[in-house]
Amino acid sequence: MTPKLKHLGWALAGAAIGAAVGLFTAPASGRETRRRLSRRLTEETEDLILESRRRLAEVANG
Repeated sequence: MTPKLKHLGWALAGAAIGAAVGLFTAPASGRETRRRLSRRLTEETEDLILESRRRLAEVANG
């Protein structure tokens, strides 16, 4: 494994740990937190799909 990939792995692990700590210490109820996460995930997924389609069209059209 190259040093850059090793650092990226540690950064991703740190981000995951930070997200987990944030979820467990969130001031909102579990139901509210899950609802927010679900909504955010849906929004991000839709954005990713739109951006992917835009880039595919860009590549297809040259």
